[in-house]
Amino acid sequence: MQPAEPLDHSDAQHTSSDPSGDAEAATGALERLRRFGGNGFAREMSAIFAEQAPEQLAAARAAAARDDREAVAHAAHGLRGSCAQLGAVHAARLCKALETQAPSGDLPAIMALLAGLEHATASHLEWLGRELDESNLERGQ
Repeated sequence: MQPAEPLDHSDAQHTSSDPSGDAEAATGALERLRRFGGNGFAREMSAIFAEQAPEQLAAARAAAARDDREAVAHAAHGLRGSCAQLGAVHAARLCKALETQAPSGDLPAIMALLAGLEHATASHLEWLGRELDESNLERGQ
C-alpha cells in the first residue's frame, strides 16, 4: 500500500466566474455534444447529468457520514466521467481528488472537497442551462 498523498483541498473553494474552471473546455464539450446529436442531444445529456449528479453527490455525502471512504471514492469516480463529458472541469478535478484521497484522507478535508464539488456541480448545471437556453433563442427554437 502506498502512503497517502496529503489532501489538497485548495480546489474546494474555486472562485472563478466560470463555474467549470475552464470556459474553453466547458464550451468545447457542449459544442461536441451539439455536433454529435444537435442541441436536443446536448439538452438530454444535461438533463441526465442534472438528475444523476445530485444522486451521486448524496451517495458520496452519505458514505462520508458513515465514514465509508471507499464508497466516497466510488461515488466520486462515477461522477467524474459525467463531469468530464459535460465540460465541468473543476468538478471533475474535485472528483479525482476525492477518488484518490478519500480512502486515506481525514474526514474534515473530505467534507470540504464534497462541499466544493457540490458547489462546482451546481454552478456548472446553471451554466449549462443558460448556455442551452441562449442557444435556443439564437436558433429560434
